[in-house]
Amino acid sequence: MSQQPHEPRAHGGPPPPGAPPYPRDRSPRPPVTADLRLLLRLTVASFVMALLGSAVGFLTAPEQTTALGPAFDTVVLVGSVLLGLGVTAGLYALVYFPLREQRQWAWILGIVLASMALLGTLANAALLLVVPTGVSAGLLTSALKAVVDVAWLVVAVRPGVRAALR
Repeated sequence: MSQQPHEPRAHGGPPPPGAPPYPRDRSPRPPVTADLRLLLRLTVASFVMALLGSAVGFLTAPEQTTALGPAFDTVVLVGSVLLGLGVTAGLYALVYFPLREQRQWAWILGIVLASMALLGTLANAALLLVVPTGVSAGLLTSALKAVVDVAWLVVAVRPGVRAALR
């Protein structure tokens, strides 16, 4: 019995003309669960809290003068905030969009980044408690960010999330 050109070759050989050089991922997607939808919403909420925390930090940053002058400090502060926001947005996008496509690697990356963000948020809150700045908005945004990150981690380990990933 001879093989038709569109049938896969049993012995390996080269792919038929016009076929991709490697097999495509044709596995069907599992259904999107309510837990995965909640995890995606919490990802957006965490991003919003990160933006809010950056805005509060920018608005309450103490004016510092150096030998180069306050105008230079303002440029450096704005530049560092914009760079930080760009990196933050990129990391959240790196988790959100593949997670929306139900990619397991994005779930793992999200757990790692959420854990690191939670540790950073707790360290920031502890610093705000130790150093008397008189700014309670920073503590409030840190507390809200920590709550969202803990909720993200709790939802991420639910069986419904794992069931929706491929």
